[in-house]
Amino acid sequence: MIIKNIEFISENGELKRADITIKNSIISKIEFLSENRNTPYIDFDSNNDLNSENSKSFDYNSSLNTENSDVFDGSNFYLSAGLVNTHTHLSMSFLKGIADHLPLLEWLQKVIFPVEGKYVSSDFVYFGSVMGAIEQIKTGVTSVVDMYYMAENYSEGLKKIGLRSFPGVGHRDGAIEFIEKYKNDPLIHPTLFAHAIYTTPVSSIEWVAQQSKKYNIPYQFHLLEGESEGVIFKNEKGVELVPFLESIGFLSERLIAAHGVWINDSDADILAKHGVTIAHNPHSNLKLNSGIMPLKNLQNHGVNVTLGSDGSASNNHISMLLEMDLAAKLSYYKSGEPIHPKEIYFMATKNAQKSLKKQFGVIKEGVLADLIFINKNHYSMIPNIDPISHIVFSNPEEAIQHVMINGEWVMKNRKLTKIDEELFYKELQKYIKTLHLEEFYEKTK
Repeated sequence: MIIKNIEFISENGELKRADITIKNSIISKIEFLSENRNTPYIDFDSNNDLNSENSKSFDYNSSLNTENSDVFDGSNFYLSAGLVNTHTHLSMSFLKGIADHLPLLEWLQKVIFPVEGKYVSSDFVYFGSVMGAIEQIKTGVTSVVDMYYMAENYSEGLKKIGLRSFPGVGHRDGAIEFIEKYKNDPLIHPTLFAHAIYTTPVSSIEWVAQQSKKYNIPYQFHLLEGESEGVIFKNEKGVELVPFLESIGFLSERLIAAHGVWINDSDADILAKHGVTIAHNPHSNLKLNSGIMPLKNLQNHGVNVTLGSDGSASNNHISMLLEMDLAAKLSYYKSGEPIHPKEIYFMATKNAQKSLKKQFGVIKEGVLADLIFINKNHYSMIPNIDPISHIVFSNPEEAIQHVMINGEWVMKNRKLTKIDEELFYKELQKYIKTLHLEEFYEKTK
């Protein structure tokens, strides 16, 4: 198909206008057009007020024809690479609103681990992940790096809805079988994970790194999320956590380390040396009182930083749009230095390429066609001066009108194309009634 006459955000963050050809899930051709902007507008002069015939005929929803599979008129849209959520737990959607008042370790040990032990099942994982995937697509996310139980179950759910996923599998969860089964899948890209230093044996942590290297796939880890994590480890082992992880060969450019709130300068140098990616989760870090990650300092040390939402239980939304906004503001507060919206936008898009080893997160020839179409005429995008600024700070969720993943429409006019949403929610409500979650919620008020 050809996307005609659309303004898109280029790899360096500039706005360009082009005709873009999509073929076999790939952006195969970009034909640049005149640099003259073609943003629709209404002339509000005295001869063309809001009651005139001209204004009545103005198409506020754009004239785009998404039914024609060959040509798509993009003149009323900005085209952005899809957002990449590099740390989440989509299946935890049912735990939204539970124990909102507790700090990290108490929240995990007294609430989350027990409730998961009681409720987690194949249905819990499937329904929760699909519910999370709906929120992801409707907020412009086209890829998620997910860490949870029963990876095959939830990743098949995400594939059904059309979302690209990087599901993590643990040491004892049939990891090798999962990798072999999905290593060539167009939407399911296996990863490995070791949960954290305080929950995972060192032998399993080492095994995850070794298998990641063998299969050349990414792996995930929670790193220095809370202040006590590093303190307890050093008291017990007599060594700092990051140098220890380096000594056992755990650090590499395939590693996505989530949170990183308590990374010091020495840690940052080590992480940068090994090319480790830090997935920044600003809302979750604040909600669980973990702290504010030193974003600017990590960037100054050369650490690659991406963005994640964490799960619904610790956020409670999973919108990358809101994560971008907060990440920018917290960084300014923490460092005293403003951060350019482009840097935040890149954290949510192209920075993920480094660890995930996929050509996506940018718009250029030869990359995967994971794209979001943002309505120029939505109030969040007006006055159309700086689309990246509007994406980062104006929460244009409702302006994201269409979403394409792997060259296929997964949302048109804010309606999902792969599943019947109404039917899904009916089945979801039936399932929720079988859980009796309210009993557990009462105990954690």
